[in-house]
Amino acid sequence: MPEIWDQEMNQPRHAVSLKDENLSFPTMPMYNRIENFSHFDLDTLFFSFYYQQGTYQQYYAAVELKRKNWMFNKKYHTWFRKTEAGDPLSKGQANKFVYFDYETSWT
Repeated sequence: MPEIWDQEMNQPRHAVSLKDENLSFPTMPMYNRIENFSHFDLDTLFFSFYYQQGTYQQYYAAVELKRKNWMFNKKYHTWFRKTEAGDPLSKGQANKFVYFDYETSWT
C-alpha cells in the first residue's frame, strides 16, 4: 500500500548541475545533421524525402541521394538511377534505369 510519505519529493543524493562547463550536450538532434545522412540506407533516405516534405530532412535526403548517383525527375516525381556494369539488372543493355516507386511497392 502506498504511504503518505511516498508523496514527498526526495532530492537525489548526487545532484548534477546542468550548467557545468565540462558537460556538453548536443544542441541539434542527430537526425538534423547532414553528415549523418551518409550513414542512412536508401529506404530511410527515400522515406525522409517523400514523407518529410518542406523540412531540412527532405533537403538532406535529396543531397545524399544525388551523391549516390540518383536523379530526381520532376515530371514523374520519382528518383532514377542508371544501372552500372556490375548491376544484375543491367544484363549487358546500355542506358537502362532503375527507379524508386514509393506509391505502390516501395521498391
